[in-house]
This record gives sequence, C-alpha cells and structure tokens, in this order.
Amino acid sequence: MKTIVLTLIAVLCVNMSFGQTKKKYDEVEDFSEGRAIVKLNGKYGLIDRQRKEIVPCKYDDILTFCNGRAIVKLNNKYGYVDGSGVEVIPLKYDDAGYFTDNRALVKLNGKYGFIDESGKEVIPIKYDDASQTFSSFNEGYSWVKLNGKYGFIDESGKEVIPFNYDSAGDFNNDRAWIKMNGKYGFIDKTGKVIIPIKYEQVNPFNSMSSTIVVLNGKYILIDKNGETLSKEYDYADEGFSCGCIRVRLNDKWGFINDKGKEIIPLKYDKADMFRNCRSLVKLDGKEFYINR
Repeated sequence: MKTIVLTLIAVLCVNMSFGQTKKKYDEVEDFSEGRAIVKLNGKYGLIDRQRKEIVPCKYDDILTFCNGRAIVKLNNKYGYVDGSGVEVIPLKYDDAGYFTDNRALVKLNGKYGFIDESGKEVIPIKYDDASQTFSSFNEGYSWVKLNGKYGFIDESGKEVIPFNYDSAGDFNNDRAWIKMNGKYGFIDKTGKVIIPIKYEQVNPFNSMSSTIVVLNGKYILIDKNGETLSKEYDYADEGFSCGCIRVRLNDKWGFINDKGKEIIPLKYDKADMFRNCRSLVKLDGKEFYINR
C-alpha cells in the first residue's frame, strides 16, 4: 500500500561528500532535523551530524524526521522513533503519517484514526478513510468516511458535519466540495450547502476565492458564493498559473483572470499554460511566446 506521507514529502538521495561515512553505507540521504537516513544491505538506519549511528540499519524503511519523529517500517508494520533512535511508538500500524500539531493519522486493521506523540489514540481508529493531506486537517476540519458515507470532524475528533455525502474534499477558503447522487456542490463549515449540488465536476477554491466548475459540459468560473464570473467555455484548466486560467472556445485558446475577464483574447490555435509567466502559443501556423 502506498504510504500516506509518500504523496506529501519526497526524500531525495544525494551524493554527499561524507568521506568514510559515505563509503560505509550504500546510500546516505539528506539531513532533516539533524538526522540522516542511511542504507546498508537493503536495511535503513539513522546517523547524526557527527556521523554517529543512532539507529542501526535494521528497518525496511525510514521516512525523514518531521517534528521530532521519524516513521519506521519493519515487516510491513509502521511505528515511530524519536531523535535518539528510541522506538517511542510500537511498530503495529498498517500505515502512518507525520506528526503535525502533536497528532498523526494512522491506519490499523483497515481503519483510520489519530494518535498523539505518546501513542495514545486521541481520535478513534474507526473510520474507513480520512483526509491524507500533510496535516490531515485543513482549516480545522478533516473529512472522514464511515459506513460508506463522508462527513467531517474537527481537531478534537467531534463529528461536526453529518455523514451524508458520497464523497468530499478538504476545506479551502471556508468551502469544501461534496458529492451526492453523482453531482457536486459546496458546503460551509456549518454544513450548509452554499453552492448547489448540481455540477458534473468541481475544483477546490484557490487563494483567489474562485474555482472552475463544469455544468452541462461547459466550464465556468464561479466565486465562493456560487456567483458566475465568466461565460461558458469548452474547456478550462483546473487552476491558475501566473494569475491566469487557460480557456478554449470554438477551438480557440486564450486566458481569463480570477474575475473571469478575458485578459488575453481567444484567438490562438494552441496555447500552453504559463510557465515562468510565458506561454507558447500558435497563430497562423507560427509558434511564439507571449508573456503575462
């Protein structure tokens, strides 16, 4: 199973000039919180900045230190070690996430819940699924799944939004998308439906408090109250790049801003998303770059 944190943090191996230290191990990874992961004969351990081995190479995997804990894996079970290499939480979980705000998401016997840094279960391990962002709680809420339905809990574990939904997403800008009967809409933190459950596709609200939705096969920019900001397009990108969204209508490409205004006309036969605030476009058979 893909570990919770592997989608969140990538640990890159680098060629480090550690002299005898590097020669001793098959791999030496980056330091994090004063510890580096080393590999020898297919097993992982930890060294400190003085190159002292604080955890012998005995684990099947070790994930980078974060907030004073590292996730370790042995015989397909996960637990935690502290900065001195002591196993502070036993290797008994089927999956495990990093500690944030003194709490970590874990999986045991197919169910999800949260433990504190002592290993105490602070939110019951009873949910069929849970949000697996880095902290799991976005704006103080986490979506969870129970008995085939999705709802939300707060940081105390209180179930604050009932389990009514077929699917749900994280809160962003005080809105979370939800799905019922094959359609999507948005709720606020009281569970009130703010944007009707009628769309075929939605995206999370961005920092500009707008998002692209799909209705009757057409792409539209709306604000966090559901007000339409743009006309209908045949296609639109999910998010902003350099403050723009790429759109297509009648086989012509252009760009709109966060208010839905067409700031670059729909006249191009081809247009790439902005990268470094430049887009490669095609017009009258010629390709060239335009800037924002």
